[in-house]
Amino acid sequence: MGTEFVERFDRQKGVADADKVTAAAQHGKTLLIFPEGTFSRVPGLLPFYMGAFKTAAETNLPIVPVVIRGTRSILRPDTWFPRRGNIAVTITPSLHPHDFRTPDGNSESIWDTAQKLKEASRKEMLNHTHEPDLSP
Repeated sequence: MGTEFVERFDRQKGVADADKVTAAAQHGKTLLIFPEGTFSRVPGLLPFYMGAFKTAAETNLPIVPVVIRGTRSILRPDTWFPRRGNIAVTITPSLHPHDFRTPDGNSESIWDTAQKLKEASRKEMLNHTHEPDLSP
C-alpha cells in the first residue's frame, strides 16, 4: 500500500519510524499524516504529535492542513461498520517552513520551526473544525 506507520506508544520505536517518514519525504514520497494520531468520539481537536512538523522543517516541505468534518458520525470508534452521513473536506493554504524561520534562516532550530508550523496548522484547522481545542 505504500504506507508508513509510526509507532505512537513506544517512544524509541516512534523516533525511528519518524526518521523513516522523513527519509521517504526526502525521496519525493507524498505524505498524508494525521497529527492527532488517533480518532475519538469526543468532539474537539486533540493535541498534535510533532513528527509531521519536524519532517516538514527538516525537508523544507510545506504542510497543507486539511480538515475533515463529519467522520465521527459515520465511522464511530470501536466499530468497523460505517454509517450513512455527510463528510466535508476543507483544504487550507500551504504553510511553508521558510515562512516560519528568522530572516537569516540560520538562528532558529529545526525544532523551533516545527513548533511554529504545528501552532499555525492547529490554528488554521481550528478555524474550520467548529470544534473545541482539546490541547492542554
